[in-house]
Amino acid sequence: ENREMQLEDGRFLMSSERYDKLLQDHTKTELDAWKIVRVSENFRVIALGLPVPKYSGNPLDPPLRSRFQARDIYYLPFKDQLKLLYSVGANVSAEKISQLLSFAT
Repeated sequence: ENREMQLEDGRFLMSSERYDKLLQDHTKTELDAWKIVRVSENFRVIALGLPVPKYSGNPLDPPLRSRFQARDIYYLPFKDQLKLLYSVGANVSAEKISQLLSFAT
């Protein structure tokens, strides 16, 4: 919400407003040495690939993580997928549907 976050590699993402205030008293070289990175006012997180901790990856800090939803959607078993495809592709041969599903899974 404030566009700030500590990264695991030691860098700290800082909101542009706070970063610009620091620049009034410090040089960019100093801020770079402190691993402070200015975040654009237009920064947006569009999507995340894998939630954690159940999955491998790096956790987000709680304030940022609270902005997202995660859903774990399991695949249909082969037999159930086949049944579904038969019903929606009634005019497609059963053999072609089975081959297509075998290829996709």
